[in-house]
Amino acid sequence: MNFLNRRIFSFVFLASGLVAADVPNTLALRKSAPFQAVLFTPADPYFSSLRDVIVLLQKANAGDPLAQHELGIRFLTGRGFSADTVKAAYWIRKAAEKKVLSARYNLGLLANNGWGTDWNPFEAYRHFQYAAREGMKEARYVYGLLLTDGLVVERDFNEAVRWVGLAADSGYAPAKEAMEEFRRRGMAPDTRPQEQKPDPAGGGPVSAEPDSLKTHGQAREFPETDDADATTPGNREPVDALLPGHSGAAAGDSTTLKMRAEIGRILAEAEAGSPEALTLVGRWHETLDGPARDRVLAAAWYLRAIRTDSPWAPELLWKLIRKEGFFEELRSRAATGEPAAKFAWANLNAYGYDRQLTEDRVVSYLEEAASAGYVPAAVQFGLMVLSGRGVARDPDRGKSLLLRAADAGSVEARVRLWMMDLALAGATPNPALIDSLKKASDAGSMLSQEILGACYRDGIGTAASVPLCVQYYRKAMQRGSRSAFAALKEMYDELRPGDREFRITE
Repeated sequence: MNFLNRRIFSFVFLASGLVAADVPNTLALRKSAPFQAVLFTPADPYFSSLRDVIVLLQKANAGDPLAQHELGIRFLTGRGFSADTVKAAYWIRKAAEKKVLSARYNLGLLANNGWGTDWNPFEAYRHFQYAAREGMKEARYVYGLLLTDGLVVERDFNEAVRWVGLAADSGYAPAKEAMEEFRRRGMAPDTRPQEQKPDPAGGGPVSAEPDSLKTHGQAREFPETDDADATTPGNREPVDALLPGHSGAAAGDSTTLKMRAEIGRILAEAEAGSPEALTLVGRWHETLDGPARDRVLAAAWYLRAIRTDSPWAPELLWKLIRKEGFFEELRSRAATGEPAAKFAWANLNAYGYDRQLTEDRVVSYLEEAASAGYVPAAVQFGLMVLSGRGVARDPDRGKSLLLRAADAGSVEARVRLWMMDLALAGATPNPALIDSLKKASDAGSMLSQEILGACYRDGIGTAASVPLCVQYYRKAMQRGSRSAFAALKEMYDELRPGDREFRITE
């Protein structure tokens, strides 16, 4: 098997769940979307009066740096010219060399993404740093966030908060949102005046969104999916059971219909492998009143979230299992043969949360839960059989388990089968599979984002593309993926300059 196939096969067996793992380290500002670094477009009326493209070209060729920057932006956005990132980078660089501040910032964006120029995050860092020190609020925001990821330079959260705070103080909306995240994580003091909460007894306004639909501090930024997803076989949970006060909910009530649609979308995203959605469903089962409240099911969902590198699930699970009577209930339900209880107990031992089961019992519980049709167990046990981890290696049986899970609606199983097909095909283009992975990524699958990053890096099933590789790895990394972080770190290290500033020891 060549190097490319070995790399992608390493993802097939990712998080098999048999090897005890440490609780994932939380990276700063893990969110479901990358930070908002936006193009800076000149607003100088000097350029708005240049309606004649020839005049703009003449001024740019004559060395006018503002015209050069404007010309680069027009090539980048396709305004008045055919879009051409190479020409855009050429002209923006010309303006940046003449110290046009916005050009330095925009050149940083191009270098950071590999648009029209070689991908070079270290050059990008220098441009953002320069523009930030010169007072540009957009650059201060980006520069601050670059100090949190541990890829270009050592993490420095104090400096990150300072620079993002300066951008927020200038009124930059994305920076304000980032400061909210910093405060929520205890990385920045909350100096805002305390708001008076409305008193329901006094007739004050009350939010129409019930507590059960709030994310308890998590960023609920789920991708939009088709409402039909709420009724696919992949949704293993009944939507109505998760409605607040569902027994008395009016079936045709507009609020109920809205909540039902939202719950259905989140369940679909959870089945697609979204760590945010998996964690949220676990939280619902832990906290909701009524028949949906189930600590064992909550643990099972949290464990599924941990397998996708959720940054919140480990702490929530740890608090849950320490509650009085949890293990007594878990043992009792596992003894009766309940698949979800066997799955949860096996994984609590596999991940080191509990030490009551032998390794053989962990394997047998997972196999029994898989045989009983519990889809998450079928996926996990199928991967174990494929890799030979803890059980006899049997590729045919492993693939059969994944196929059955995929037929039952498991997007994760389907994605892993696609990965196997891509690995076998190697460099042979397979646009249909790449397109399927993109759709799964859009539906919330972080695993798909990791795989697309690997495909675009090594030219598996598609043409190699550093910009697209970085884009997908960043999406996964900023949602908590350690695998994507490690892959990006490797790429950064290949380019890392020898300057002391860029040395990372952590």
